[in-house]
Amino acid sequence: MLSKLKPHTLFILLLSVSAGILIYFSYYNEFYEGGPDTIWHYYFSKYALYNTQFFLHHWGKPFFILLSTWFAQFGFLELKYSMYYAGLLLQLLLTKSYNIYGFHINGQ
Repeated sequence: MLSKLKPHTLFILLLSVSAGILIYFSYYNEFYEGGPDTIWHYYFSKYALYNTQFFLHHWGKPFFILLSTWFAQFGFLELKYSMYYAGLLLQLLLTKSYNIYGFHINGQ
């Protein structure tokens, strides 16, 4: 049955299922993995535009702050969603690079 599907159909199905699961659990989860550190990273990202020294703060992870500052302005939940979108984008880029270098997801 899987051999009759187009090569990208399985990828789209897996991407949709993983996105749905991540969004479901991020909305209904009352706890945050990482505890207070997660909240502090959010505060570093949110207030980096007011205190520009946060962009270079070693504990706040400067690259993370640079990417997440714009999403943190809308709230903590949007910051979490942006991280899921970044993960899905990474999955897309890895799949494309596997296809370019000859590795195929469906084993052909």
